Amino acid sequence: MTTMTTRLAAEIATVGVTRRLLTAALIERGFAADDHEARAAVTRIQALRTERRERRPRVDPLVSAGNFREFKLKRMREARQRQAGIAALLALPIAATWRSDRRAEIAAAYDPGYARSLAISATLEAITRLASTKWGFTRRHTSKSSGKADSRYLVLPGVGEVRLSDHEIPVYGERAWRYEQNGGPRWSEIVIGRNELAWTPIRWRRELILRAAGRR
Repeated sequence: MTTMTTRLAAEIATVGVTRRLLTAALIERGFAADDHEARAAVTRIQALRTERRERRPRVDPLVSAGNFREFKLKRMREARQRQAGIAALLALPIAATWRSDRRAEIAAAYDPGYARSLAISATLEAITRLASTKWGFTRRHTSKSSGKADSRYLVLPGVGEVRLSDHEIPVYGERAWRYEQNGGPRWSEIVIGRNELAWTPIRWRRELILRAAGRR
């Protein structure tokens, strides 16, 4: 014979919400349909649950609706800010030189911070292309980090070299000693950040030439 436990009574109470369902649940679990003790144990659990629900503080529907509207407005404001941030990136003068797949990736980005990192990468790639095909530079070297090209070394023959990157080179250990002996690296550099993203292609060409000549 099946023994009624508190856990079993709670389980039956969940499904036995009507007299018919309660009877079916009792029979299914090995109790007689007229087992008054088992039925009473389940009924007590149901009564306790009802009492707990009634004790819960009631929320004013108007207050709840107001909170939901405020939450929805906040989400809408955040969405508009994200869209505005990404639209601003796509409107940059340099954006016209990005590859179409890069522009599409930036336009589809959800987070403006991530979109900016994509824009920096697209700009690094575009400036390297323009410098080596139109502005007289040659690419000497590309360094890679995590499988992605993030630094390009561009040489203007007879003038000098520029390191174009999305990060500064950490200077310590052997590199710090070598720089100290040689008076620094043999190149100038441009690290692409928020300000550099705003440069026009004409400004980029001028900056690259001046940096190569050591005049920046």
